[in-house]
Amino acid sequence: MLYCTKNALDCPILKKLYTKTKCMETIEREFEFAERTSKK
Repeated sequence: MLYCTKNALDCPILKKLYTKTKCMETIEREFEFAERTSKK
């Protein structure tokens, strides 16, 4: 998450929204994976 946040902050203004969106998608995927793993 820190990596994503850093990328969003370093990104040019026009790309910030795109970077943030991709970051959120990655976080959601990681959260879902963690949820699935913890159920085992």
